[in-house]
Amino acid sequence: MAEDGTPPGFAYTDPGHAQAVLAGLAALRCDSRLCDVVLGAGGREFPCHKAVLAASSHYFQAMFAGSMRESRQARVEIRDVGATALAQLLDYAYTGAVFVPGDGAVTLLQAADLLQFPAVKEACCRCLARQLDISNCLDMQTFAEAFSCPWLAEAAHRFAARHAIDVSRRAEFRSLPLHRIIALLSDDHLCVEHEEGAFTLAARWIRSDPVSRRPFWPDLLEWVRLPFLRRFSLLAAVESEPGVHAAPRCRELLREARALQDSPQDRHNVLCPQRLRPRPSTGLAEVLVVLGGFDVNCEWQSGVHCYNQATGAWRRLALLPQRLVGGYSIAALGNDIYVTGGWDGTQLFPTVWRYSSAVNEWGRAAAMAQAYEFHVSVALGPHLYVIAANATQRYDTADDSWFSLRPLPQPMQAFSAAACRGHLYVIGSYEDDVGEDGRVVSTVILSYDPDVDIWTTLDCDDGKPEWDYVPITVALNGLIYLISHSLAVFALDPAKRIWHDVPPMKQIHVGASVTPLGGQLLVSGGYNSSLELSTEVEAYDAATNVWSTVAHLPHPSLWHNAVSIFRQFVPPSHGQFRDSHPARTHARRNQAVED
Repeated sequence: MAEDGTPPGFAYTDPGHAQAVLAGLAALRCDSRLCDVVLGAGGREFPCHKAVLAASSHYFQAMFAGSMRESRQARVEIRDVGATALAQLLDYAYTGAVFVPGDGAVTLLQAADLLQFPAVKEACCRCLARQLDISNCLDMQTFAEAFSCPWLAEAAHRFAARHAIDVSRRAEFRSLPLHRIIALLSDDHLCVEHEEGAFTLAARWIRSDPVSRRPFWPDLLEWVRLPFLRRFSLLAAVESEPGVHAAPRCRELLREARALQDSPQDRHNVLCPQRLRPRPSTGLAEVLVVLGGFDVNCEWQSGVHCYNQATGAWRRLALLPQRLVGGYSIAALGNDIYVTGGWDGTQLFPTVWRYSSAVNEWGRAAAMAQAYEFHVSVALGPHLYVIAANATQRYDTADDSWFSLRPLPQPMQAFSAAACRGHLYVIGSYEDDVGEDGRVVSTVILSYDPDVDIWTTLDCDDGKPEWDYVPITVALNGLIYLISHSLAVFALDPAKRIWHDVPPMKQIHVGASVTPLGGQLLVSGGYNSSLELSTEVEAYDAATNVWSTVAHLPHPSLWHNAVSIFRQFVPPSHGQFRDSHPARTHARRNQAVED
């Protein structure tokens, strides 16, 4: 009993009521009872209830619930819709169920689109997607785009990309518009065994109408990942193609490809990273390689691991033959990794180890002129540079030899370095500006021109941040990024000598490693904001200006080293491309380490 003396009530909901009402209306229609309109199509008549039609379709709602002439008519002829398709749509309106026949899906979709039955239209799309094959995928995409079916259009595009070479042999391929060819070539999941296959697609399309299509070579070659073509293919196939050599933009792309084949590490300063991202189907992947570091017990980690961003998997690589616990530097030159110098706990070494990614083996390279207590190594062009407090050396891979260069203007005690747009840049502090705890009073930025062997001080103090410790430096897309023991990140445009603010990281990474990979900046490991040794790998995407967690190291790590190289893997099977999507789940990125 309520306070006011009212007896308690009871709320009741009949879960089957709505379905029962719908079934009752369907029974009334079958008996032509209480029907207030007759629809005509293809010589057949269908008694219906206006209220049911208006509630099921915006098309009929506008027709019967407004002031249109049809709202006052007892019979309405539905044009451009066949009797069978209209019957199926009316059955759906009264039952909520529809059977889409395989040979009638197109007709039913057209009717559902016209009469605005979106759920039926979606069902037709799913039926048609099951029918995709090499002979119809291109026309199916055209049809889907014409009827505003983005899901079906995307499914047809993915199918065509998955079977690109076979599809390109069909007559429909030769009649595709330019934007459809570009969409295929720009797709990461274009399934070709080698990048030469992508060039073959472009060439087949242009050769089908050479006179009118040759001017489109620059548009298409922009999306062929030329650096991943074999050098012979560049010369024998691409450069010899009529229309390619005549186009200035094509010649520029070819020069870029040859330069990047000679010095793959320079890809990080190219402003179009997609051209420098291998397609997963080729089995080639840009990977993050992590070497050394200390674990939570301050024990040295001897493992070498690589992370494939495309699959989210870690793999073990060959172990470094020599145990080094510090004093070394690591750099990627081409697709090989160089470890210079080092300390084993008792003495310093001038040793240089080279990891060959092609055979997964370490071998010795020529030793440096002397061992250094502290130095950094940086790849620039075809050379490896080692910068120490009072010495600079250059390693030439062609003859496996070292050459002495002009040292820093004054000895530095703490510094880091990066290569950007043909120059080396060093940020650090001179010996008098570094305290016993490693804190720095001030920093200076130097630029080295390898053509003239001269160091100069970069005048960029206006807006330059202040750091307690020398920041880690890494170059990406023509900017030098600087990261220290805080969330703050800064970027310097060395050409314009302008500082840019970058969004802060999600976590502090003290003692982390930083490297560019796939057009992003990856910061891995180190102590986080909770003073815990972390496995987190954060990535900064310069295109979106956003930081996100993209992976986790196999083990928590501090003072490890990381670089990125291209490495060949077994390519995925075609089936793995079926549901590929640019958005990867976080779970895929945390797969166990594979041997």
